Amino acid sequence: MPHVLVRICQAQLAALNRRVAEQHQEKLYRPTVGVIAENGDGEILLILSRKSGTWIFPQGGVDSDEDIVDGLVRELFEETRVVPTEIRKFCLEDSRDIPGMNHDGFTRGRWYYYFHVVCAGVPAVTPQPGEVDDCVWLAPEAAARVLSTLDDTEKREMMLGALRKATGLQ
Repeated sequence: MPHVLVRICQAQLAALNRRVAEQHQEKLYRPTVGVIAENGDGEILLILSRKSGTWIFPQGGVDSDEDIVDGLVRELFEETRVVPTEIRKFCLEDSRDIPGMNHDGFTRGRWYYYFHVVCAGVPAVTPQPGEVDDCVWLAPEAAARVLSTLDDTEKREMMLGALRKATGLQ
């Protein structure tokens, strides 16, 4: 993992890692990180997901052999080839119960952990083939407008809440 400055309280980070480990043991919710990446111009990164056909934050599952910070750095890099320089804050923890879903052996869907990260300058982005159709850096207000068009009310409110916490948007 590249060196990333982590500004999250170590006790909070340890608690999150314990929760992720418990989720891997319980096999109910897949621990999933969402990354609110901000560039040097204050813009937020959104990806166009091939699976859903919607614009969202880069996100993905935390593997059982990694901690949550390693998982978020890996997922951001895999989906966009962007590497953060700093993890500023933990923004939101929220679960989604999807009855009957079985994803990677987890039976109740995903449990999301959103983090605000900062990248040096304005990194070029490269969409992950087969997973991500496009990537775009947007001003926080524009990112909020795009996210507000999501049909899934729970996911929309979850992402907008995390964006507000990360950027201070009203």
